[in-house]
Amino acid sequence: MNKGVSKFGAVYLCLFMTVFVCFCAGSEIEVTLISPEPRISSGDSRVELEGLVSDLTVKEFRIIVNSQSDRFIAVDKGYFKGIVDLDQRENKIMIFGANQQRKQFRAEFTVVNEVFREKTEDQKIAPFLEVQGLTPDKFQILSTLQYLNLELLATDNRGEIVQVGYVFNGEKPVYLRLNDSSRARLNLPKDLSRLSQSLHVFALDNDGNRSSLNFHFRVDHLDCDLLFTPQVGIFGVTPIVLSSRVTGGTEPVKKKFSIRASGDIEILSKESQESDVLLQPEVNFGKTVFYAQLDLVDKNGIEGRCTSKERGLLYPQEFPRQFHVLSARLETIKQSLSFQMEPPIQKGEVSVLLKKNDPLQGMSQEEWKVLGSISLNSSTPRTNWESSLTQRVPVGPYLMKLSFASGTQSQMSFTQTTQVLVTRSMHDSVDLLQGILREELGNR
Repeated sequence: MNKGVSKFGAVYLCLFMTVFVCFCAGSEIEVTLISPEPRISSGDSRVELEGLVSDLTVKEFRIIVNSQSDRFIAVDKGYFKGIVDLDQRENKIMIFGANQQRKQFRAEFTVVNEVFREKTEDQKIAPFLEVQGLTPDKFQILSTLQYLNLELLATDNRGEIVQVGYVFNGEKPVYLRLNDSSRARLNLPKDLSRLSQSLHVFALDNDGNRSSLNFHFRVDHLDCDLLFTPQVGIFGVTPIVLSSRVTGGTEPVKKKFSIRASGDIEILSKESQESDVLLQPEVNFGKTVFYAQLDLVDKNGIEGRCTSKERGLLYPQEFPRQFHVLSARLETIKQSLSFQMEPPIQKGEVSVLLKKNDPLQGMSQEEWKVLGSISLNSSTPRTNWESSLTQRVPVGPYLMKLSFASGTQSQMSFTQTTQVLVTRSMHDSVDLLQGILREELGNR
């Protein structure tokens, strides 16, 4: 005797002798299987499915075998014939359909293929499924962070999972590949058009055992943006200001601000209800690339997190002083310079000196001449600087010396010498040679 379920969920009985006959409670449509018989011994798992439908207006029906194959079989004047794959010892055949009056019917049959041995107790164990943070068949509220990081765990006692995936909001199945830890990130859609979401996860092992879980949840948005300034500083000297903007969630929202190094290493953190906080890292980590992070928890336990898009740089106090000329474009009436100083500074002065450097005659014995001074002043520490001078300089090769003195620490001073070439500016309309002659005649 076979047992099935009608379209209304009521239990009905299927009676068979030499044939399967399904009498469906609540439906006048009967489905009779002529073949296969209830017990077969077929070495070829592909067997012929043949039968009758009592309603002659039925043109086709949907058939599912062992919860896997899903296709339609045509019905001609109540008679149907097709091929099914009975590749397990106990095979469940489910038939769904409707007649011309849209009266639905459903039938379920079980066929035992005795060629396949009965499963051992180990082989009967279905895969284990878990989605971290979700409870099956219980409505939950998730944060955006929790939703975007949902992960599926699928394990089998014999370690032979052959299929795993999910169905989200009734859409097409999405199949996943497990990593070495038997986990897979779901990567669900970011744009949600529905208020509540449904998630069905499933797995199939090599023994034909299938597991599935159903989840229902809503996503409450708790988002934030985070900036910090300055982007360069010195451990124990430079305070870092973190500025945030929080949207969504239910007040009060707990906030934890932190400065972190690569590898998610926390340098310093602080809990505050304010939008802006000041952090001053004291521990010396060496020259460190860092970013800012804000962790949120609202009144309902919804979690959120954001990290700064930009990255910063912190120097140890004992970092060796370095001065690099990045670029120098010297013309007869304008001189543009860019240079880098490590560790960063806020104030100081750079003196620019020139001396003739003729490759054919060797270095000039004349003294260095001051081209000008560049005043450095910034509200925050900086490493990269750009400046320009507007002095008149004859065309030719020179040695350029940059001499730096700190505006706050007199002992911090160093120089950098490099070869440069002064070229004629396209905006220089004065004949330099005539200007030099006029200057010499005026000095006589």
